Amino acid sequence: MLKPKFTKNDIAAHIREQHRAFNKALESRLIRTGEEFVKEARETNTYRDQTGNLRSSIGYILTYNGNVIAGDFTNTASGDGASEAEKLANQLAAEHTKGYSLIVVAGMDYAAAVESRGLDVISGTSQVIEERLKKQIARIMNKR
Repeated sequence: MLKPKFTKNDIAAHIREQHRAFNKALESRLIRTGEEFVKEARETNTYRDQTGNLRSSIGYILTYNGNVIAGDFTNTASGDGASEAEKLANQLAAEHTKGYSLIVVAGMDYAAAVESRGLDVISGTSQVIEERLKKQIARIMNKR
């Protein structure tokens, strides 16, 4: 007769550890993605940012089940860009309270008007980062 050298509690602990490791890897990747997004979007040079507010209003927030894990709202100008971005990101985060949410924003109210003129504030970076993130998450999933 075979007798296992482990218990149901051992199996449950192993599963919890695998879940924790997966979440840690995913969080790390999402934070890096948010940071990459902010850097790349701010470096996009398709428009003239006279006050610096529009570029400063580009930021991100990462939440899990409604709790803020990380974010970047570094103010690169003397205006209200970063605070507007953070306010908008927090409003959007309040609407997404299940699982992970990576929210990227251009917080100035005229960002959409700039984009509507064919200038790239965050839309181009969003598309590039989204594709990159899909590939990276697939790699994380395949490691498990």
